[in-house]
Amino acid sequence: NVARLNSRRIAAVAIFASLYAALRLIPVSPLIGLRSSLTMGEIFSPLAGMILGPLAGGLSVLVGTFLTVAMGRPLVFDGLDFIPGVIAAVTAGLAIQGRIFWSVGLSVLLITAFSVDPLSATTVQVGQLMVPFLWMHMLAVLTALIVAWRVGTRNSAISNPVFIATIVFISTMNAHVSGSIMF
Repeated sequence: NVARLNSRRIAAVAIFASLYAALRLIPVSPLIGLRSSLTMGEIFSPLAGMILGPLAGGLSVLVGTFLTVAMGRPLVFDGLDFIPGVIAAVTAGLAIQGRIFWSVGLSVLLITAFSVDPLSATTVQVGQLMVPFLWMHMLAVLTALIVAWRVGTRNSAISNPVFIATIVFISTMNAHVSGSIMF
């Protein structure tokens, strides 16, 4: 099944890009260390991937990011603001299509890239305790593997709320680690 850009797919990408752009203007929580905030757009990006698939979902987030810039939202990562959202959409799109192991592979690739970067923090201090920075990312990978093994990755799994929650979890963690690499 080759992903073709027919008129319906282009329209869907445009609609989701517009939705994503509008949702990026609604702040949810401030981002620590930046003069920016987590927005509804970041929450929407996995949904775009699950509904449109990895390529069209990722494209809608990419276009939506630059629509938001055109609407006045400043860039934070030197024009690379789209990367975390696109990663989330692609991860979710792959997983919902039954390619959860591709999503996990993307996680492993991102975790490895973060880990080999000498500027990346390997631990963070929580109170008096030093905690591995990537602990939740590794938990997402483990969860995805367990759920794929127990629930499956095909049509019957799509209606399973545990499978959907796992997809959102791993796609959000992939977005986070890609943003951490950029930071």
